[in-house]
Amino acid sequence: MCLSDTHSKHDAYKDRVPSGDVLLHAGDFTKMGNLQDVEAFCSFLDTLPHKHKVIIAGMSFRIAQSEISLTVYFAGNHDVSLDEPFYATEWKKFRHPERLDSQNIVKILNQHCVYLQDSEITIGGIRIFGECLL
Repeated sequence: MCLSDTHSKHDAYKDRVPSGDVLLHAGDFTKMGNLQDVEAFCSFLDTLPHKHKVIIAGMSFRIAQSEISLTVYFAGNHDVSLDEPFYATEWKKFRHPERLDSQNIVKILNQHCVYLQDSEITIGGIRIFGECLL
């Protein structure tokens, strides 16, 4: 199953996501990358029955790969807090009350999924590679 562009509207999808072995999310899971949206996304992931949940980096994200678990995530252009170099200088434009720690966001995600950034994982003999393409 592949999803993308859920834009913090996970509750609208939770009963409509078919079960399967692998869930891929192809980015834009938040509206503007705030911590509450990330935590809500992680709670949404936890409700899904898929054995593997896969998330891969997208756009220009440059975050160091964290420890791999069972889910892989694709960050999109709305997940701005994951684009550490961009977010470091532009965070105020997104009306965040304070600058978020991009590496902490990745740690939170990795408690619920695998975040691929210029790296790969093999699931059931299928290689999944996540790379940022500008």
